[in-house]
Parts: sequence; structure tokens; C-alpha cells
Amino acid sequence: MRKTGMKRAAAAFVAAAAIAGASPAFAVKAATDGATAQTYSHNKKIKVKDTKKDGHKVKANYYRAASPNTKRVLWNDKGKGHWTKSGSGSRIFKIQACKEINNGPDKCSGWRP
Repeated sequence: MRKTGMKRAAAAFVAAAAIAGASPAFAVKAATDGATAQTYSHNKKIKVKDTKKDGHKVKANYYRAASPNTKRVLWNDKGKGHWTKSGSGSRIFKIQACKEINNGPDKCSGWRP
């Protein structure tokens, strides 16, 4: 009886590990003063939100697996509280949220894997 219980537990563990490894369920998130970005739909889409009413545009910089050396940019100029969403593509593996600063460097989060 004890051997059967251990076999069932081992089988359940292997099944759970296989499911978890097959499809990443966690979004990649990045934020800075005035901007938030995150992936969704199994990291195949990205969205960026303006979080501060300051007149600055926000953007998400990101990289996709199909073109790992090409930095892509998703802009949002809709104002505070609004999201801009990308289309679907290959898995997004690195993102950064930024607030555009005119005549100066943009204020960006660190890169998030």
C-alpha cells in the first residue's frame, strides 16, 4: 500500500512538472515612474500603461525570440490610465518600461527577463 501511494505521488509530481514546463504562466513585468509594461497571452503579447498624469508619452521596449537582436518599441500616447497593446508574435523574453522625456534621456526601468 505504501509503495502504491509513493508511485502515485511521483507520477503526480512528474505530470505537474511537465505541465509547468510546457507553458510559462508568469507574465514579465517592468515599471518606472509613470509607466508600467507587462507581457500576457503566454508572453506572446505586451501592453504598456501610462500611470501618471504628467503629459509624457510612455513606451515599452522589448525583444522577441524570433528576432532576438531587434529591439521593438510599443508607444502609448493615450494618457493616464490607458493601455496600449501589441499584436501576437513569438515569445517576448525581455522588456523595459519607459517614460519619454523631451530633450533628455527617457526615464526607463531596468530590463526584466
